[in-house]
Amino acid sequence: ISHRISLRFLPSPPSELTHTLVLNGGSHTRFFTDFRPLVDHPTECEWAFAGMKVERKKCVWEHLVDSRWVGSSGREGEREDVGVCFKLANGDELERGEMVDVGSGGIVREYEEVWRDEVVPS
Repeated sequence: ISHRISLRFLPSPPSELTHTLVLNGGSHTRFFTDFRPLVDHPTECEWAFAGMKVERKKCVWEHLVDSRWVGSSGREGEREDVGVCFKLANGDELERGEMVDVGSGGIVREYEEVWRDEVVPS
């Protein structure tokens, strides 16, 4: 389980308008579920998607289910979800890439997300 600490569309400062939570399939699977309810309206979802994470030189999140557009079948409306991830000194992960900024009217912009893994008791 990991949660997003902040999102930054460059050059804007970091902020967090959602309670983003990602459930990862663990070391035996690449599956994930990403759920982003709004902080001010927790019953409303800004974005939700699920799929598989593929790590090459970059991380690629293949959306098999997506609340914003059609999945990874090559059909109209599909968007690529690709980023580069770096471990920070405090153990958090910094992800950099490009994605649609819904707040800017759907323009694709460079972003930075900071993620923190949660310790789950076994």
